[in-house]
Amino acid sequence: MYKIYVSYDMQAGKEEDCQRYFSQVMGPTLTRYGATVAEVWYTIWGQVPQFQSSSLIDTEEEMSRLLLSKKWQETLVGLCLLYTSPSPRDRTR
Repeated sequence: MYKIYVSYDMQAGKEEDCQRYFSQVMGPTLTRYGATVAEVWYTIWGQVPQFQSSSLIDTEEEMSRLLLSKKWQETLVGLCLLYTSPSPRDRTR
């Protein structure tokens, strides 16, 4: 069993878009390739990423098929439009 961990800080004013993107694009992409979304955290206070999720996938072959797929690459590009980089929290540490 393998774990896929995604975390990021959202751009101000894009919080709803980020949540929608995960539920309508990233989550379905993960499940299409055999992963099970196990946990999703939305942080409202503290020095950790605002959004975190973990998904489980059974085999190394399934993991490779997901990570090397064109759909996963497209999903990551779409996500990049919604998160901050570097994180505002990184600037205060």
